[in-house]
Amino acid sequence: MSVDFLYRALSVGDLEASVTFYRDGLGFDPIDAASVEEGAWLETATALPGARRVRQRLRNREGIALELYAFEHPSPVGSRERRKNNMFGLTHLAFYVDSVDEWAARISAAGGKVFPHTRATFRDNGTTMMYCTDPDGIRVELMQAPGERQRFSHSGVCMADVERSLAFYQGLAGFARSDNYELYDHGYFMNVVNELDDVKLRAQMIRNTRGDTIELLEMKSPAAFGSREPVRVQLSGVPDRRYRHGGRAGARARRPFLRGNTDRKPALRDPVLRRPDRCAPGVDPAAMTGFTVGRWSRAW
Repeated sequence: MSVDFLYRALSVGDLEASVTFYRDGLGFDPIDAASVEEGAWLETATALPGARRVRQRLRNREGIALELYAFEHPSPVGSRERRKNNMFGLTHLAFYVDSVDEWAARISAAGGKVFPHTRATFRDNGTTMMYCTDPDGIRVELMQAPGERQRFSHSGVCMADVERSLAFYQGLAGFARSDNYELYDHGYFMNVVNELDDVKLRAQMIRNTRGDTIELLEMKSPAAFGSREPVRVQLSGVPDRRYRHGGRAGARARRPFLRGNTDRKPALRDPVLRRPDRCAPGVDPAAMTGFTVGRWSRAW
């Protein structure tokens, strides 16, 4: 069975604000009209009775796909503030940029927040990094590095055991080891960027054959914390990653989302997602709080 990495997805509190942010701030353009999703398949996939959400698909010039989910029922929950980087689960989305200052200005103008106190330069290679956040508090890491072209780099997750997580991703979708960084004596840089004291961590980059990259972060100090159970998918900022296995595409009809015209239900049919035994999510064993992965589905 072949498995493909499809896209990253984020649960957002305000769809319009998030579309504006990712379009104007980071260059992700909508590729179709937003659509309403509801029905038995969604209730099964999310474990939320009566689930109803609006979905917007985005893509940047490199072909990196992003999906935004705005739940109408149940209502979005969560603080919408940035999480600590030693909290299990998603830590950030990372971008190489040609100018940290210019991209920070774009992010601010698009409705994001900039945290200048997290700016620091790594002495070993001259890379400058700084954190911003999207409207839901998801960290966006800006990296200005000599010789690196401007592009989306990776998504980072904090886990308990890099080797165990690596085995999971290798078995799921063919991710393999790439660069490995053991940063145990770089407090001048790591403490500032991460807004934590005495930071010591291992950052293992894993990559598939298409170049999709995930950064596995094993915090040695301060200790990682948080629940190691999947959280509610309507939590603002909670992402998932979608995969597909080889096979004939299932049909799925959609209609555009029109404000003030949400009483009509869209026709949603998917022979795979209607089967609970074939769409149960696979959960990363490395404490992916807020990171549900591997919902098996065919392409639509």
